[in-house]
Amino acid sequence: HGVDALGHAIERDLQRNGDSAVEVVRGHDDLEDMRATLAEDQAFLADLDKNCGTRHQEFEEQAKTRAEELRALQETIKILTDDDALELFKKTLPSAAASFVQVTQSTAHLRHRAVTVLRRAQHKGATDSASLDFIALALHGKQAGFGNVVGMIDDMVQNLKKVQTSDEKKKGWCEEKIGTTNKDKTFFERSIADTDSEIEESKQTLATVTEEIKALRDSIAALDKAVAEATAQRKAEHAAHAEFLAENAAAKQLIGFARNRLQKFYNPKLHKAPEKKELSREGRIYENYGNALFTQVSEHTTLSKDAPAAAPEAGSYAKKHEESSGVLEMLDILVKDVDKQVQEGSVEEKNAQADYEEAMKDSSMKRAANTKSLTMKSSSQAALAEGLQTLEGSRASLAEKLEAKKEYLTTLHEECDWLLQNFEARKDARASEIEALGKAKAVLNGADYSM
Repeated sequence: HGVDALGHAIERDLQRNGDSAVEVVRGHDDLEDMRATLAEDQAFLADLDKNCGTRHQEFEEQAKTRAEELRALQETIKILTDDDALELFKKTLPSAAASFVQVTQSTAHLRHRAVTVLRRAQHKGATDSASLDFIALALHGKQAGFGNVVGMIDDMVQNLKKVQTSDEKKKGWCEEKIGTTNKDKTFFERSIADTDSEIEESKQTLATVTEEIKALRDSIAALDKAVAEATAQRKAEHAAHAEFLAENAAAKQLIGFARNRLQKFYNPKLHKAPEKKELSREGRIYENYGNALFTQVSEHTTLSKDAPAAAPEAGSYAKKHEESSGVLEMLDILVKDVDKQVQEGSVEEKNAQADYEEAMKDSSMKRAANTKSLTMKSSSQAALAEGLQTLEGSRASLAEKLEAKKEYLTTLHEECDWLLQNFEARKDARASEIEALGKAKAVLNGADYSM
């Protein structure tokens, strides 16, 4: 079950890693799109600034030209309406002189009325007071005709309409761009928040996996230590058992030597003559201590009787076959005891070896499982670390995009806020200006507006 759970966890991590990689690619694409959009908007803004500067320069040139034209008209009218000129015209062109005087007297009232209308528009907050001042200045020139003034009025009306149309387009553009940029800003803020959550979750998962890896390594180290200690103990036990077998074999062989020696005396037919060869360690022990052992066994046999037998008469000694058989039986019992000890020790050794082998088998299986789990968790740790790095890179990219959006939004507000806040007021002011210009034009054409 643990392996299945780890497998599912790795699959989830790999899936999350793949999703993160896709998000990073998408984020990079979105960043490129936003950079391209920002470049276009900045180019548009630069072009707009350039056009505005060009329009302002053109307007100044037109105003200068109009002022020169008005000055020329005023000087012309002054020349034609001078007292000496009028006297000259009375003598040479009586009807023309009279018409000049009549025109001068009839147009003065119209100029005054038209200027009054324009001043009212200025008091209401005209958007182009300079143009109204130029028109008023032209009306004060006292020229004979109003053609140029009417033309200036028509031009100004057309210019006001164009400016209003431009403001409406700019207002729509500003509202669209600000709205879109605010949506993008909100999107990136939410994306960063989601990415922060994923980063925190990845860090916690990575910390958990790191702790599990440490626990597995500690478990493997402890298992290796236990195996080494058990192996050392088993070797020591096996060596002790080998020494035990050697000692019991030596004892058994020694008893055999002793028994054969008794057989030589009591039962020569059952005696086995030793082979002519170099004595073993047991043989040397028998040679050195066999007679003493035999003497002790004889004394033990003698003391075990109820009463000592009478000493035989000299020259009439007989072999004690019954007593010798008791000693031989005792030696056989000692051999059986040795065989029993060897058998029990061998069984214990066999069982201990079987337990050791079973423990080693279980330890090997456990170590293999822990090693496999450690490999899988190490792979998962690497994948999590890579995924965390990818998420952090994605967050940095999102933060860069968000910062670009904020900067662009600041630029938009600097460019658009004043227009958006004053759009309606400027629209109403232009409408009032156009209306006032229409009335002034009508006055100049002879219409009667109550002052």
